[in-house]
Amino acid sequence: MSHDTEVSLAYRHPGLGITAEHLAGQPATALSVAAREAEVLVLGSRGLGRASGRLFDPVALAW
Repeated sequence: MSHDTEVSLAYRHPGLGITAEHLAGQPATALSVAAREAEVLVLGSRGLGRASGRLFDPVALAW
């Protein structure tokens, strides 16, 4: 998540605590560790486009 996105979300949802981090390591492992420490872990997509039939990328398949 970019800093601009973090600021925009905080502005639109003032009662929601929003944090963003850049995690090192393999995506599935880093996300799994982050999920253990979070109440909610939100993952997004940049848009499905022509790949709408391919909803399971390597990170999603690892879970």
